[in-house]
Amino acid sequence: MGMRFIATRECEFNHKVKEAIVASSEMFPKVSATIVTQGVFGPLRHLRNKYSEKLLELTRKLEAGEIDLLDVYQYEPDGIFKAKGSEGDVENGAIWCGQVAVRLHEIPTVRKVIEGIVSEAESILQDMCRRFLQSWLETDC
Repeated sequence: MGMRFIATRECEFNHKVKEAIVASSEMFPKVSATIVTQGVFGPLRHLRNKYSEKLLELTRKLEAGEIDLLDVYQYEPDGIFKAKGSEGDVENGAIWCGQVAVRLHEIPTVRKVIEGIVSEAESILQDMCRRFLQSWLETDC
């Protein structure tokens, strides 16, 4: 859900980053739009770009024992500032996002996201109740 809130109007991330997340379904129709890498706070999923490809390379070298975790820690912060800051560098910056990035097609308000979540949950719960009652009525009691 964190990524969903990054791609909202109120989020402090640069607008170019939000647009890159929303455009990911068009940019990556046949390959995964995201990459999982090592990060300062543990494993991170990033939108596929030059920055994340390099971080993936560092992660593989770390796993092979070729480099130290410090090498990853020294690389990561620069990408965070490039993406989040005024540059909004979507190629050389860290764009955190989940696997469902390709399902996003707009940059709504937080209010609209929350209202959508609540509405969908209500619909699912009502359908579950309906199916349960229908199943219960069809059984021999």
